[in-house]
Amino acid sequence: MAVDGLRTGKFGSVVTEMVIGSLTGRFGSVVTEMAMDGLKTGKFGSVVTEMVMNGSVTGRFGSVMTEMAMDGLKTGKFGSVVTEMVMNGSVPGRFGSVVTEMAMDGLKTGKFGSVVTEMVMNGSVTGRFGSVVTEMAMDGLKTGKFGSVVTEMAMDGSEIDIDVLGQPDLSSALIIV
Repeated sequence: MAVDGLRTGKFGSVVTEMVIGSLTGRFGSVVTEMAMDGLKTGKFGSVVTEMVMNGSVTGRFGSVMTEMAMDGLKTGKFGSVVTEMVMNGSVPGRFGSVVTEMAMDGLKTGKFGSVVTEMVMNGSVTGRFGSVVTEMAMDGLKTGKFGSVVTEMAMDGSEIDIDVLGQPDLSSALIIV
């Protein structure tokens, strides 16, 4: 796979094409558009999903073992197994059916898995991941909803989320580590 506007790959049961910074693709059974770095939003569900972050990351998410690289520094495995992931070459975490920790840019950690999860990206964002409607902010500018519902996510403050089930109250749910 090649990134930075060159790569194509197979995600889920469909073939997906992605161009970094302006990308469109098909994720799972829905057509999804996702752009990172303030260009576009995408939809995420309970199906195998792919993500590109900062024009350098590819990965597959779902019930299968997945590899993902962020900023071209590290890869990890995601899925039903315990996984390690390094983002921006600073922190490892564990993903899967167990409570997981993840750090992005070496600033923050959160928990991932089947439980309510928190995530901070670039030291400014928190969100909830799992089987519940989730909020996620990237670069402290934007939030989206992730989980078993169709979700929109914007990176670098370009887009706002689709409030499918109403804005969840994270005050008592977020777990800061």
